Amino acid sequence: MKLYVLSLLFLCINFAYSQNSASLKGTVIDHTNKPLEKATVSILMQQDSSVLSYSLTNDKGEFNLVKLPANKNLILYISHVNSSNYHQDILLNPDEKKQLDSIKLGGKLLDEVVISVAPPVRMNKDTLEYNTDFFKTRPNANAEELLKQLPGLQINMDGTYLL
Repeated sequence: MKLYVLSLLFLCINFAYSQNSASLKGTVIDHTNKPLEKATVSILMQQDSSVLSYSLTNDKGEFNLVKLPANKNLILYISHVNSSNYHQDILLNPDEKKQLDSIKLGGKLLDEVVISVAPPVRMNKDTLEYNTDFFKTRPNANAEELLKQLPGLQINMDGTYLL
């Protein structure tokens, strides 16, 4: 009887360990077919998006994820700062060592950036121009309060000002 219970216990433990015995290998490349270093490769559970395992690609763009659960719906998710994200649904068999082809991530282009705000102080030929939107005053303030905040301008006690 002891032998029977011990054998059953051994089979249960072996079965539990064999559930996380699959592995996944692959290579990540960018849109110019160069290896993509330091891309984040994650395996997520499909039902709740919890992270099971993750890794970073090496200098050759290669990754290797081991001890993955078998017979579970998984999501392979790859992201990189310079590329668009990639995801793929995966189902692994027990003890499967799946080798993926090269995974190509698309480039991420930024739109043109135009800065069109005038600076707070600008020299226009021989005139100093101030953009008063940059200087905060209290509501219903008079012009004298604004003039006190302008840099390079000095107001005397008699109301005259110096540049």
